[in-house]
Amino acid sequence: MFLFCIWLTGLFLLAVRPALAYLDPGSGSYVFQLLIAGLLTASVTVKMYWRQIKSYIEKKVMRKRDED
Repeated sequence: MFLFCIWLTGLFLLAVRPALAYLDPGSGSYVFQLLIAGLLTASVTVKMYWRQIKSYIEKKVMRKRDED
């Protein structure tokens, strides 16, 4: 059965025809908007949790200093 699945997958991959599809210019700007939105979301999330992140790092540094 596994060999049949591999054979069938290979057949489908070899039988691909070109789509000749039209890519709208707005698609690129949409991808750009998604990228910018993701970066802004990440930056706002880090800003909201910055105090917690900072205290976590300070605790790690203090533990390392105490061990030395």
